Amino acid sequence: MVTMKASEHKSTRRPLIYLAPCGIGLGHTARLITLAKKLRDIGASCFFSTNGDAVQFVKAHNFPVAEGPAILYSELPDGSPDFVRTTTRPISHIYALLKQIRREIQLIKRFNPDVIISDSRLSTVIAAWLLGRPCLLVLQQLKIIIPHITKLSKIRKILKKLLEYGLVAFLSVVWRRSQKIYIPDFPYPLTIAKSQMHVYSSFYNRVEFIGPIIDITPEMVFEDSSDLAIKSSYNLDNRPLIYCGLSGTIREKKVITEKLKVIFQSFPKTFQVFMTVGSENFKPIINDNVKVYGWVEKRTTLYRICDLVIHRGGHNTTSECIYFGKPMIIIPTPAHTEKMDNAQSIQKLGLGLVVSQSHLSRKLLLKAINILLNTPSFKNTANAIRKHALNFNAIQTIIEYIFSFYNGSG
Repeated sequence: MVTMKASEHKSTRRPLIYLAPCGIGLGHTARLITLAKKLRDIGASCFFSTNGDAVQFVKAHNFPVAEGPAILYSELPDGSPDFVRTTTRPISHIYALLKQIRREIQLIKRFNPDVIISDSRLSTVIAAWLLGRPCLLVLQQLKIIIPHITKLSKIRKILKKLLEYGLVAFLSVVWRRSQKIYIPDFPYPLTIAKSQMHVYSSFYNRVEFIGPIIDITPEMVFEDSSDLAIKSSYNLDNRPLIYCGLSGTIREKKVITEKLKVIFQSFPKTFQVFMTVGSENFKPIINDNVKVYGWVEKRTTLYRICDLVIHRGGHNTTSECIYFGKPMIIIPTPAHTEKMDNAQSIQKLGLGLVVSQSHLSRKLLLKAINILLNTPSFKNTANAIRKHALNFNAIQTIIEYIFSFYNGSG
């Protein structure tokens, strides 16, 4: 729990914090909104800079936000990244990055923050460095892995490795411009994004694994509120409850949402399904055993009462499941290396199972559900790892570091 109060600061002026999350998907933004709410509670003033769908997401949480130019990556019809189309337009990406840097410089000068926080945004780190402002970096991917679905030839494998090394070399030069790099993940061996979290020697003195940045406390996990009352509020009964929470870009969610809605409608009535599709503009679909909503404000209540969670493998959702000790079925976006890596880590830790989107069917999904519900080791492992996870307080760690800068000791 955050204990620092505004009265403890050396200055009576409200500290000004500039938060700049990557606008691709909503995971980066959701993390920084969680942090911003705690900062606001202790007297800080927060301003956001982002792009894409994240702009409306920030506005919905009542924070001031400025929209900047976006660097978009191409997607295939199934929602998977189209790396070929993305990388064959380098000039447009460089131009967009320069526009982002210019916009960030303008906003930082106008807002004049005490501390800048970037969540995976290159332009913010570069702008802060050029202006000589302290910048903290939240980053869950130190190593870039180029996605591919089909088997690569020997030459393509070599070219892929060379390009990955080149990307890491370029990004490492930029990331090192920040004063501190916070990894919102658990230290080894419980790191969720293992293959993308290789820490290079040039980063050692500034990288810290602090645990996921989520607003979940031990009190919330073990609170005494009646599960029966929570179920009643959602019109649920005592049948096994499957919570399906989908995340990602609009196209990334569209294919899997339509497929799962059809599958769930044909599920046996021995189960009940609660599904959210990550959109506030969605007309709910409600029947006896399947409820589909666009958005639920208090997802933590669903984690409390469900028996297992189905999701895409996003870092935030994976972390939330760990904190509540819930076994998972992960259906990662095809060729999305981060989510596929998260999914494999969860399966190796014994916390869940991976189901391929290309092979997804009613029969396969029901088989995975029955395995998780009827194999005690999954629940036992989830409970054991949950106890370890609750020792971390990422928000407190970041806030303490922020105020070391604000008070002049950073």
